[in-house]
Amino acid sequence: MVANNALAAMWDTQTSTVTLNGADVSQINSLSAGAIHLVQATGANQPLYTGAPAYNGWPSVAFTAANSDQLARVNTNLAAGDVTIITAQRVRTSGTTFIAFNGDALTTGVAIGQLGGLRAANQTNVTNHSDAAISTAAAEVWVARFLAANSVPTLWVNGVNVALGGAASVKLATTGAATLAVGTAGAFFIDMDWMFGAVFQSSIPDALATSITNRLKARLGL
Repeated sequence: MVANNALAAMWDTQTSTVTLNGADVSQINSLSAGAIHLVQATGANQPLYTGAPAYNGWPSVAFTAANSDQLARVNTNLAAGDVTIITAQRVRTSGTTFIAFNGDALTTGVAIGQLGGLRAANQTNVTNHSDAAISTAAAEVWVARFLAANSVPTLWVNGVNVALGGAASVKLATTGAATLAVGTAGAFFIDMDWMFGAVFQSSIPDALATSITNRLKARLGL
């Protein structure tokens, strides 16, 4: 079993406390004890909540790349050692920079989903999501597990362990991070509906990853 303090942060757009600025999100609170809340103080860069798409009744936070939408927690390093990131989202537009969690630059942090021209040598790609078609018709549940002693992460998409490799595909980065962000890395942004995110400061067991995935898939109607 994973120790209770291994869960560093968890956000759920249906059950977390969401602070609104009109229809937009200025803060979403973590459900974990660490109070790692995600914040956006600038109104023009706040993602949409009221009126954003719902997935099987689960409300989303809708990030729009053209608005430079993002939510972040600065001065936060959750990826110093082993880490597992779980996220439920739908990427709306192909060709945008798909970055769900990251550090404060393109080549730092634990990043899920980065386009080809923005990759660094220390990043690993996901063969079933090409640069030309990263958008999906339905939401997906991703579980990315990074080991400090192994530069190659493992990734499950909707419960299926996907191959890592190939020439044109989405990327995961594995280096130290100083900022935790959703929707951006540096000056690059994404069109994405986001429902759930969790960060474990451990490599969680397969059984736990499968259990969480199945619960999220059921909530999304997958």
